[in-house]
Amino acid sequence: MEIRYIGIRHHGPGSAKNLVHLLEEFQPDCILVEMPYETEALFEHIGSDLIKPPVSILVHDKKDPSRVSYLPFTIFSPEWQAISWANKAKKTVRAIDLPLAYFKASENYSQGLLKDFTKLKFSNPLLKIAQLAGFRDHEQWWNETFEQHTELGDYFPLIEYMMDNLRDLNEPTDKETLVREAFMRKQIRTAAKEPFERVIVLVGAWHLPAVKKWSEWQASADNALLKPLKKIKVEQFFIPWSYEQISMSSGYRAGVYSPAWYEHLFVYNEEAVDRWLILAGRLLRQKGFVISPAQISDAAILSRQLAQMRSRRIPGIAECWDSIQAVIGQGHRSILNVVWADLVIGKTVGKVDKSILAAPLFKDLEKQLKSARMGAVLNSSDRIRKELDLRKDSNLSASRLFHRLLILEINLAALKQASETKRGSFSEIWSVKWMPSLMIKLSEAGVWGNSIEIASAKKLVAQAYKTEDIKILVDMLETAQKANLSGVFESIIDRLFDVLVINESSRSLLEIIPGLVGLIRYGDLRQTNVSSIIELLERLIPNISSYLPDFASGVSDDDASAFTDTLLDYNHALDVLGNEDYDKMFNQALLIMIRSEVLSAEIQAASLRLLFDKRVLAMEVVAGFMRKELNRSLDWERTAFWLKGFLRSNPDLFLYNRSFRQLVDQWVDQLQEEDFKSALPTLRKAFSGMKRNAVSELMELLNADPEQESTDRELWVEGDEKLKDLLDFILSN
Repeated sequence: MEIRYIGIRHHGPGSAKNLVHLLEEFQPDCILVEMPYETEALFEHIGSDLIKPPVSILVHDKKDPSRVSYLPFTIFSPEWQAISWANKAKKTVRAIDLPLAYFKASENYSQGLLKDFTKLKFSNPLLKIAQLAGFRDHEQWWNETFEQHTELGDYFPLIEYMMDNLRDLNEPTDKETLVREAFMRKQIRTAAKEPFERVIVLVGAWHLPAVKKWSEWQASADNALLKPLKKIKVEQFFIPWSYEQISMSSGYRAGVYSPAWYEHLFVYNEEAVDRWLILAGRLLRQKGFVISPAQISDAAILSRQLAQMRSRRIPGIAECWDSIQAVIGQGHRSILNVVWADLVIGKTVGKVDKSILAAPLFKDLEKQLKSARMGAVLNSSDRIRKELDLRKDSNLSASRLFHRLLILEINLAALKQASETKRGSFSEIWSVKWMPSLMIKLSEAGVWGNSIEIASAKKLVAQAYKTEDIKILVDMLETAQKANLSGVFESIIDRLFDVLVINESSRSLLEIIPGLVGLIRYGDLRQTNVSSIIELLERLIPNISSYLPDFASGVSDDDASAFTDTLLDYNHALDVLGNEDYDKMFNQALLIMIRSEVLSAEIQAASLRLLFDKRVLAMEVVAGFMRKELNRSLDWERTAFWLKGFLRSNPDLFLYNRSFRQLVDQWVDQLQEEDFKSALPTLRKAFSGMKRNAVSELMELLNADPEQESTDRELWVEGDEKLKDLLDFILSN
């Protein structure tokens, strides 16, 4: 048996291209690939028409889907090319790396052995060589030495020699590397006992010296390393991937800086530079730049000259980059931003045929769309407009599904008309379009659960426990209601109480009540259980009413306007609830606030107006408060705030209430000319909310004969007689 040991760089175009050349020459009948052992079950699809790279194998813990690993492939991945070649030639191909199912380890290995799929550790033995060669980055050195060229040649012996010496100087001691290499040696021993004539062992270059000496290692020693490992149940399947996720900028540790450029190198060889520059020129023209063919030609020439000056075999992305900046951008680097995402990173997204797609969330999506009578969405590339009538069961199901997908950041559907602008109309308008890239989002969201309902609920709760913003938490309750996730209400409400304990903002407490009341009001529309929200209000409203005067006393004049708006919204929310006990608590708080000596004039006046509108105070009592305020001083600024607060809920009050109008009219009339000039801006602020036609009508009334006006209807105090005594006391002091 003849065995060739090949050390490669993951996602290396030079490695992939030379490997294909070697396979054609060597014609192995067995290929052993450094891939997690359980992924071998998926190898049969690689190279077929059912999948198109970039794709990834997703492996997750069956009990805890949030523990997940992604194993990407590109067309320039040596592993992809090796497995594709073996499948096409009908040769044996096996995965020999440690199974990801050995996720948990014994205590001896707990510090380093695959504790988390997403935190694999890699050694960096090449940095010193790269520095000796004049490079700061070992990735750049490897790229220039082995990947960035167009000539075919068997440079794998050179890599093998280099790694042998590096391992002698820097033998790894971390358990993860040692255990993985022990498992790979075990698989090579197994293959060596079978009747293969020519075998290729394909591993990452760093592992090469350890695996090729399998015969020198005691099998019992390797088994001793593997014995303590504990196995869990995992599930694996193909999902689409993208060049953006392959790139190092995405955080993927085995990624590359420029996937789109690497694809050009692998596919077009010596034509890569010219083709890439032509595509760059075409893209820039689409963006509005005026570019001639001569400029593209000049850029190609300059890139080759730069490569010669820098002692490089062929121009790389850096040379192409610099030539575009010099020839087309006239030295301005900003032009490069236009083509970076398209031609350096790349926007390529892979495909996985539905027949082999096993992503749980995609299967659930198919089922849910079919149930909502929208199964055709997945087979259409057009954007579809859907108007949903929430009174129909199928439309309500579709709405819930779309809102759940939004929680998971899967933008299959966009809400074109926000629900708050059409509340109670039983209608939602969605723009729906299926895109292959959504498969990636569906797969990534699988870490939260194996169904869309479970995944969206878990993610929403997780987000709730990451925020201390009360309004965001209330918005999450509304989101949960739209998505019919009433089961998460309790968790979000628990978090809300945790935040309320440390949140001393009175306005925050007041602001969340209208939102909570809205959830109750429209609960029947979406058929959700809102009992937990009702219980929340039963705990919040009495406390708010009790502490409201203290809250209001701490509000500055600068913040009074915003607090007044919040107070009016709170009052409207209580009106919607129609709970007499809540109204009585609120009215008692307002009665305390109108007698306060430290309250902002605007808040105090707004409180008085609310009591008048709610028929708690008679007109004569309110007029007395107004007279007292208008005559208390010549503080025009305070008077402006007071009138602004009193007229905030409805500035048209003076149109139908002669008594109040006459009070202000008399107050203005008694002012001296200079005082009037000072008061004029005050009055403008107070009446700024009136509509133009209302202002005109008010002017007519002020100019009319007072005897011709109708008498105002008397509004008397309703309720407890003790309140009248309290008000008499207030007015007399």
